[in-house]
Amino acid sequence: MFGVRRTFIWRTQKVITETSKPTRKEAISETQRLTKAVAGKILRNPLLHE
Repeated sequence: MFGVRRTFIWRTQKVITETSKPTRKEAISETQRLTKAVAGKILRNPLLHE
């Protein structure tokens, strides 16, 4: 569980870094959509740690 959480945080930070454009709201909504997609994959696949 802890390893999954760490991987999720790392992926989220990477996505935010790649799409960080403070002046563009599209980039923010895109990041949120990707974050939700990653979270959904982890919730549906608890055995997949990395």
